[in-house]
Amino acid sequence: MSEVLRSVDGLAPATALTDLTLARFEGPQAIVAFARTATGADFAREARQLLEHASDSAAEAVLAQATSHIAAGIARLQPAEPLPVTFTGGLGPIFADRLFDRWSQRPARGNPLDGALRLALELA
Repeated sequence: MSEVLRSVDGLAPATALTDLTLARFEGPQAIVAFARTATGADFAREARQLLEHASDSAAEAVLAQATSHIAAGIARLQPAEPLPVTFTGGLGPIFADRLFDRWSQRPARGNPLDGALRLALELA
């Protein structure tokens, strides 16, 4: 969304993806309105557009930045002896593929609620 708005302002190049997104929302004002009320799930649905247009330079820039942020978060949380990483959620597989060579990975042993319940039992 911000990359589309940056292209509208002339601060980033317009691409097929930015033009498509701008047309789909029918203008920059609608993008801002969406962003003000959108949930995480709403943004995740929009993120799917990045995958459908992965060769677009705007999509690649957004995915590269997101991958960098996720990698930094994982690195910060890793102990001295690195632990395997589990990618979950609708976008998990995308980042698992992009970060496959950074840390060992293992599949989830359940859903997030299962993990929360397991931690609660361990701490009780």
